Amino acid sequence: KTIPIDIQGKELPYSKSFAAGRDRWYVITRDYNEKIEVLSVDESGKVTFLPFNFNRDSFGTKAYMVEDARVDVAPDGSIALIITARGSASRGPYFQRVYRADADGSNLKEIARLDSPRIAGMVDIAVSSDNTVFVLTSQGEAMSGSDSIYQIDENNKATEVIHICTGRDPKSIDIDPTGNIWFSATLGVFKATPKAQ
Repeated sequence: KTIPIDIQGKELPYSKSFAAGRDRWYVITRDYNEKIEVLSVDESGKVTFLPFNFNRDSFGTKAYMVEDARVDVAPDGSIALIITARGSASRGPYFQRVYRADADGSNLKEIARLDSPRIAGMVDIAVSSDNTVFVLTSQGEAMSGSDSIYQIDENNKATEVIHICTGRDPKSIDIDPTGNIWFSATLGVFKATPKAQ
């Protein structure tokens, strides 16, 4: 069925990404590269803006513009976010921050910084069935480099689990219920099975 979105007092900003939770959707919005916000939409279409936003000053140093963001919902209903910003108009650096928050947006915590010296491509985030966060990021040298998928553990340590060679241009990732990592790239869609512990 179609659900009309109900925002009181303002228009819906440009939407960037969304993820489905238990009884609501989460939508990333971007306002002309100045501000990234996250809103939740319940089953009636009512919109609630979460109590935080990200702008150029959110990155500890003056960024040129906020660039991109992705969201996913964990099995416990909490959310995970990756937010990026550019440090300049063309070359870099590329600021990449990973956050966790409760379902209502409270207890926002930064859990990783995966900055890159170059302006990079797509980012994405996925949470596995055991609440582990995986992020697709861009790393490498100033004008060339690889893309990687990192696993962030409960101690907020980021470990590279998949290395994607330069020029393969990955776009998105997801984790299936058994823990396999799926990602798309210019060559197709791939599945990576974690090593046995």
